[in-house]
Amino acid sequence: MVNSPSVLVIDDDRSLLFGIQKLFSKAGYAVLTSENGQMGLEAITAHKPDLVICDISMPVMDGLELLKAVKKQSQLNSIPFIFLTANPTVENEVTSFKIGAHDFVAKPFSPDRLLARAESILSRDAAPVQHVEQPPQALNPVGAPGMKSRETPSEKIDYLTYLLKALQDLTLNINTNTPSEALLLKAIRIFNSFYQSSAIEIWIMSEKTRKFEFRTGFFTAPNGFDLITLPRPIEKPADWVVNELKNLWNPGGNENVGAKIKIRIFNSKLNDQLIEPIVMQAFLTQISVILYKNDLANQIEKLDLSFENTIEDTLMGLSKAQELRDHETYNHSTRTAELAVRFAARLGVSLEEQRQIYRGAIFHDIGKIGIPDNILHKTEPLTAADLEIIRKHPLYGYDLLSQFDFLKNALNVPLYHHERWDGSGYPYGLMGKDIPLSARIFSLVDVWDAMTHQRVYRKEMDEETVVRYLQSQAGKSFQPELVTVFVQMVKEDQEN
Repeated sequence: MVNSPSVLVIDDDRSLLFGIQKLFSKAGYAVLTSENGQMGLEAITAHKPDLVICDISMPVMDGLELLKAVKKQSQLNSIPFIFLTANPTVENEVTSFKIGAHDFVAKPFSPDRLLARAESILSRDAAPVQHVEQPPQALNPVGAPGMKSRETPSEKIDYLTYLLKALQDLTLNINTNTPSEALLLKAIRIFNSFYQSSAIEIWIMSEKTRKFEFRTGFFTAPNGFDLITLPRPIEKPADWVVNELKNLWNPGGNENVGAKIKIRIFNSKLNDQLIEPIVMQAFLTQISVILYKNDLANQIEKLDLSFENTIEDTLMGLSKAQELRDHETYNHSTRTAELAVRFAARLGVSLEEQRQIYRGAIFHDIGKIGIPDNILHKTEPLTAADLEIIRKHPLYGYDLLSQFDFLKNALNVPLYHHERWDGSGYPYGLMGKDIPLSARIFSLVDVWDAMTHQRVYRKEMDEETVVRYLQSQAGKSFQPELVTVFVQMVKEDQEN
């Protein structure tokens, strides 16, 4: 689409907000989002979108108040509004049109119909619009198009961010009485806004029989947004693909408590790509938190289900999965984290900074989640274009990890560990002591571990060879003084 119309979607329901965002993005629109009326007003003022799709009932400022505020500003009052509401009373509808709304849509709604109404309004009230691609076929239990086979790096990071934010909501409100079915619906709606599955089943291992038993399941409704509860497991049609993952999930690392959870995600097309294990693992963790919160309520007080521990455990799982995806040796992140702390201690770094170096090291390559498989698994030399994409992984990692305040002091390692002393590194080309000390420390450790361990594409190198390489890079890749201290440390290790 040339000169894509811009749409601002405002809704305090994150799952619905993201679903509408994906719907309009796929149809070729430029989409902005806000989570309440006040944020929406700021976005309208800053960006002047071609269309606003807005919920009525929201915190801070509701949709009706927002439209009244917009109508008072001459430069904004011609922007068309579509109101969405779960309370489609005559009073709300009449008020909406009286203050200048262009359309009034009740929830739940048909995605096709919402797209058609938006295109009609833009064609009628705005400048002529280029033809919008047909929206995706509505989902249905048999013959649904299934999840899309590929997503952009930013979409994958966005999904994991939304999922972790949802985990934050769950863990911060772990003692609320919200029914598990409502939480599961919310989690699955978020998942389905990325991976439009035909059906999802959740199984739990019985403590008595030690066999998996069906817990609940959902079909995606024909409108693509609503979910229909499954009363029993479904039999897999011959042409369906099933993504399945089962794992012993231990809240807070408590190995004595836990339920084995299995999720089965049905997709109706054999030629669709399977969902990446890294995404499945993150989704499984969220489902596990929900089921612990409700089904094991009598044990909740015994578990460490704090927000920080739950998010950190989840991120560590993603980091481990990323290592395997990237053909890293198992425990690369853990080994480098432990060695980096030893090195930092030898340099006199404070205990708190050592703690942050450890965290940053564990997550140092998590941004590679955003790198496409065809580049990450390439066996032939990478092209210049491939390298440009690879060099974005510190930024992807930062985008994901920076969403959580408790990790902010650990971000220097993931973001800067590929910077080089002479300024030849990436992503920013920092030079010398402009590179944070934690990143200078870790870059040495990272290269040492990579070269002294076997990878699928090469054998490990002997330590003397690696020491000579590090010394040759003093003043180039690494700070010379740090190379001297590190080499002395590893030589002492060899002697002992």
